[in-house]
Amino acid sequence: MLGRLPPSARGAISDLLHVKLGPNRRLRFVTGHTAVFGGSPSSIEGFKMMMTSIWTGSEIPLDLFAKAIAADSCVADERAAKGLETGEYKAAFEGGLIVAAYLKLVKSPPLDAGCMSYPEPCWEASRINSASGNRVGPLCAVDNLDVYDVTYSDCPDQDPWPICHCRNARMSLDETVAKFGRLPAGLRSYVRSYLALDGDDDSGVVRYLHTDFFVSFGFPQDSGFMYWASVIVGDDFWQNQTFIDAVSKDTCWTTNLILSQGTGV
Repeated sequence: MLGRLPPSARGAISDLLHVKLGPNRRLRFVTGHTAVFGGSPSSIEGFKMMMTSIWTGSEIPLDLFAKAIAADSCVADERAAKGLETGEYKAAFEGGLIVAAYLKLVKSPPLDAGCMSYPEPCWEASRINSASGNRVGPLCAVDNLDVYDVTYSDCPDQDPWPICHCRNARMSLDETVAKFGRLPAGLRSYVRSYLALDGDDDSGVVRYLHTDFFVSFGFPQDSGFMYWASVIVGDDFWQNQTFIDAVSKDTCWTTNLILSQGTGV
């Protein structure tokens, strides 16, 4: 966990105590530069501990930080926003340091360093409540939703695709990126964003909420991506009378869905 941190960031933590806890239990707190952690670590726990250690041991004047926050128009996340409503600056302080460290360690200028947020379709879809099996609540908890800007070698000069990945999804992040990347570059360019969620349905991928936003549950088949990307390219041409007449003269169809609905190519 500590090894994932760059050496300069790791230096903010003088010592770490790990406590064994039961399943699905976790704790994290920092006293000065001493970090205490319990349970199974996620990929970001070390980063969070480093941030907390910096702000608790930095002696940065909170009154100056409070003035800076009051003059700003955005905060790092919901937790920080709720804290500010009650006069608590800890979450905003930690969140601000995380954004600053992200810009320093991960990104390279030039960069829009304004308010960072989830892609709107990913956020909307993840917040939809669902009751399926043992899962009751949002399709993806906020703490489990990660967003990555992905650039593929077949389109090195194109803007990256925002790929959203729920940490409890059956597909790993690498599998999700590879799955979406199997779409030919031309078809892929019609898709704005993609969200991979947990689920037992392997039948395919669906367009969700927006015509150019894909969501998959489980481990989707490649054909699902091809089908829905082709539908976007077709731009509802299947409703054109010329196409309807052509289909009606045919004697066979690739799938029963096309036969019954007259859609797709």
